[in-house]
Amino acid sequence: MTIYYTLTFFLLASEVSPCRSSFVAILFIDATQRMWRIVAESEAAKSGHHGSHDVRTETNLATRKFYAQRNTYLTGFCLFLSLVLTRLFSILLANLDVQEQLAELKKKSATGAIKANGTGAATGNEVAVLRTKIAELERDGRDFETLKKQSRQQAEEYGRLASELNKYTGGSASKRD
Repeated sequence: MTIYYTLTFFLLASEVSPCRSSFVAILFIDATQRMWRIVAESEAAKSGHHGSHDVRTETNLATRKFYAQRNTYLTGFCLFLSLVLTRLFSILLANLDVQEQLAELKKKSATGAIKANGTGAATGNEVAVLRTKIAELERDGRDFETLKKQSRQQAEEYGRLASELNKYTGGSASKRD
């Protein structure tokens, strides 16, 4: 399973592959199926042992369940981020195109290329349309900043809750896996 996640990391880091979202989606589905299968095994083991409990078996099931849940969350988050990055990239490209068009129109109007025969009104309309597009793209940028802030706050809250859980259970959080 480690090779899948290593491959996923390199695909996301390189940004070369256009199919990275679909690959991560397949990994997410696989991780979700593994998690549900392990949860079902755990429930079957709990209902099958009516009086005798084997600590090693319970520990093994709990460990497998933890790793399956972790993998599900990691691939889900990677899938979400790859979709966000794709959308952000398209927004940035659209913003660059609109800014280039606006710069060209400003250059044309500054050099006197607009003639008095009525083409200036059409160019003025184009400038107005471009300004509205810029306003929309800036709004999308603010939305993205809000999304980044929410993501950062959720990560901080997760860290706080994990350390609180570790304090109550006596465990320690390891970021190696």
